Amino acid sequence: MENNQKNINTNIQNKVAYWTLAISGLSIIVLAIFTMYKGDATSAMTIFNTTLPVFASWIGTVLAFYFGKESFESANQQVQQMVKRMSPIQKSNNSISSIMRSIYSMAIYRLPKGIKAEDIGISDLLRQFNLTKVTRLPIIDDESHIKFMVHESKLNKYLAQDGSIDDTFGNFLEKYKDDNILFDEGQGFVIVSELSSIANAKQKMEENKLCQDIFITKAGTIDEPIVGWISNIRLIRYLEV
Repeated sequence: MENNQKNINTNIQNKVAYWTLAISGLSIIVLAIFTMYKGDATSAMTIFNTTLPVFASWIGTVLAFYFGKESFESANQQVQQMVKRMSPIQKSNNSISSIMRSIYSMAIYRLPKGIKAEDIGISDLLRQFNLTKVTRLPIIDDESHIKFMVHESKLNKYLAQDGSIDDTFGNFLEKYKDDNILFDEGQGFVIVSELSSIANAKQKMEENKLCQDIFITKAGTIDEPIVGWISNIRLIRYLEV
């Protein structure tokens, strides 16, 4: 539907351009002939000099539109090709903030003020997973400080191993703590500053094999609001493209 509308708009633009060029060119020819055979040369020349710039500006506008469009598309393609030709090492020198997912585009679970993460229900998290259609859910407080990172697979595993939907998140944490699996800073996620390079952020994440997520704050500390997040999958895809 969108492509059809785009094609229709393009056809209309092309027709307008062709007719503008045709009418302008024909008008210039007619005026030239009129000027040559007009008895009153001064009046004819005045008419010719007055109208010629108008038609010339029409032609110039059409040519500028099409050639400008082609130049832009060509330059855009060259930039894309240059990005694709960049090696993973070159890409890894970029800032982590250049590829992060902004907090405004993230699916999150925000804790109400005064409520601890351990006190929320498993049912609340499941409801948020179903609403947002994601597989990872950051839990942040009312000031956007990251507290925990929960993967849906871990939640489903908990329920499959005699966990109850009526349990609290605290029960969930305690169960996995017995297996030495944590969901807070260090193992559940790492935090880096927005000026950190992708290489440094990746290295910090890989220092713990169970860690799969990177959160970004202004200075790289946990007591700051997060500004973005990047998963291990997003990071790998960027470096492989």
